[in-house]
Amino acid sequence: MPGSNLNCPVGLRDFCYAFSMNMRAAKKNDKRGVYLVSALAISVVIALFVGASLKLSIGNLKANSAHDQMALFAAESGLRYVQARLSEDYAWSADGGVVVNTFDMFVREDSGNVVGIIRADGGGFAQFRVRFNYQDDGQGDADGVADSVLDIDSQWVSVNNLLGASPFSVPRADGPAFSVTPSSSRQYDVPAATACVIVEGRFGPGLNLSSTTPNPSPNGIVSTRVIEAFLEAGAGPGGDAAAMAAGDIRFTIESSEPVSLEGKTKAIVSRLRSRGSIEVQGPGSPNLASTDEGETYTSDGSLQALQNANISLFTEDPAQEFYQLSWNQVKKADPGGPSLAAGTYVLWDNGELHYYDMDYQAYETFIEADPGNSGVIIDPSSLPSPVTLDLADPSKPRVVIVDDVYVAATANTEEFTFIPRAGAQEDPPDAAGAGSSQNESQMAGAVLGSLNSTPDAFGAGSGVTSGPQAANWVVPNLGGISGEIR
Repeated sequence: MPGSNLNCPVGLRDFCYAFSMNMRAAKKNDKRGVYLVSALAISVVIALFVGASLKLSIGNLKANSAHDQMALFAAESGLRYVQARLSEDYAWSADGGVVVNTFDMFVREDSGNVVGIIRADGGGFAQFRVRFNYQDDGQGDADGVADSVLDIDSQWVSVNNLLGASPFSVPRADGPAFSVTPSSSRQYDVPAATACVIVEGRFGPGLNLSSTTPNPSPNGIVSTRVIEAFLEAGAGPGGDAAAMAAGDIRFTIESSEPVSLEGKTKAIVSRLRSRGSIEVQGPGSPNLASTDEGETYTSDGSLQALQNANISLFTEDPAQEFYQLSWNQVKKADPGGPSLAAGTYVLWDNGELHYYDMDYQAYETFIEADPGNSGVIIDPSSLPSPVTLDLADPSKPRVVIVDDVYVAATANTEEFTFIPRAGAQEDPPDAAGAGSSQNESQMAGAVLGSLNSTPDAFGAGSGVTSGPQAANWVVPNLGGISGEIR
């Protein structure tokens, strides 16, 4: 028997043993009960911590959601601001200084960058930012615009191609200090007559915004949302003219088919504009026609043509500036593709193409001194593939260009001139008598005066319109940026 039962009387040993065993069981059960109570107490403490943690997380989620929503509202406000400015002027340069300064809103423009501050509901301020500036003065200055004092540390670059005649690539600012470089990514194009507007909205306690510091670096929590839209231009005074000239415009047609004046959509009114006259010579009646609405503008409001009833006549405003394109809006041929050397090309009436390595002014002096000089006779087989010499009708030789051709500068000139040799004799500019080409010289001077303008990369000062333009805004863009970016 166990030692614990030795003091028990002999007759009660079985009872004592049973009692001892029960007491041991009771002690064990007591210990289990203590363990259970302790475990419950620890569980309660853990539950309290978990509850507090969940409460704190839900609060943060609510705060983040509200901040994100305010950032999105700010981005949308920025888009509407840009839309309004472009509606006023397709050539808007985003360089107007402080444009809005009210209790609830402040907007500043500088060299193609726009920063706006909006008073948010419940206090605080939200910010929107839009950048057209490449911020690349140290990287070659491809946009031709001085860097903005409102440099925007964002990769999203907007492109105003409303006055462009061809698609233009949308760059990402992935160079040093958020600059656009020649090697920067260009993932898609914005079509002609369209603006790609990318707006960044920001909100949160990490922004310390004021009119004197509208674009601070974040110092704390900031929510950011980015939206993108393609804004497609509609009709506008002078903004969609099919042809414009500082002098006269003349069409000569041999068939009975009329010259057709059509817009790319019915919403666009097609125009011909001239500071001189517009004349169409051809056997058809009408010889100038438009299926939808068309307009012509001349110095006196007249039109020398047999037009149909859809074409209205107007007087050109001499104070209205002409359509201008910046260099980066002009479609350019690929330097690595088919090319011709710069210089003067003269198509002789015998069907030969003669080349002179000089600009037109030098050629004029050269050929007047030596009228029989043949220069370099071009072998038709040496012409690049898009250029052919058409001699199907020997009496009417033609040079036909069907695709892009790059004009490569030579040591003597960067200009490209193509003229026929047949026609009226060219006399020196100071030659006396009726043989001088006075009218031609005047027209050439007028054309050169128009072509020598050099607007900046955003068309600043071009004065395309003096009032609001009609526009068909397409919002949002379905490509480019996918989803919201935080």
